[in-house]
Amino acid sequence: MKVGLTYDLRSWYTDRGYSMDETAEFDKQETVDAIDNSLKQMGHETEPIGNVFQLIEAIAVGKRWDIVFNIAEGLYGDGRESVVPAILDQYKIHYVFSGPVIMGLSLNKHLAKTGGCSCRSSSQSWLPDN
Repeated sequence: MKVGLTYDLRSWYTDRGYSMDETAEFDKQETVDAIDNSLKQMGHETEPIGNVFQLIEAIAVGKRWDIVFNIAEGLYGDGRESVVPAILDQYKIHYVFSGPVIMGLSLNKHLAKTGGCSCRSSSQSWLPDN
């Protein structure tokens, strides 16, 4: 199986002027290499893709994968982790982990807790009494 790897490599962004704070959650090369090596040990063919900008470039030239292992964080906003899954959905490329709706929902504390409260989870105590 051909597995693409999407990730946000901290050095890629800092080389382009992004701050250490903006890239705090991004990965080091060692992390990407460890995932890549693990997938290869399981018998998969891997192709490092990189971040959302590199993913768009790869898709534009016709590259495709059987599945994408996505650990990309994104840069800004509640939808930052949703961007890669949303793009992959549009091209009918399978990926691991959650889709764009769940990724966006989970980054918005209010919406995530509202959803949890609707099913009587233990976090409902955060709602004000009416």
